[in-house]
Amino acid sequence: MAPIILIDTENTLGRVDLNIVNETIWVSSLRTNGDDAELLVNAYDLQGKFLEDYVLPGLSKKRSGGFPQITEYGDGLLVSYTDVSKEVPFIRSYVME
Repeated sequence: MAPIILIDTENTLGRVDLNIVNETIWVSSLRTNGDDAELLVNAYDLQGKFLEDYVLPGLSKKRSGGFPQITEYGDGLLVSYTDVSKEVPFIRSYVME
């Protein structure tokens, strides 16, 4: 049986996504940060060992903020999420290499 990987224990809102790129497991999850939210993106090797993390601040924790998604992009990762900070929501993307 594979080991259980604990992703986040603080203020997790859920909205989890997972992708495997070049033998790295990428896991994103939304968590609260005061009145806002941030997207935590963790990288693990195939044995579940933590490698590094990234935090994208300034997301919304409202349901209208949608479900952040991650996908393979070149040798890295493309993160997309809905920005609801303006009157009309729009999609933002961030490339992680």
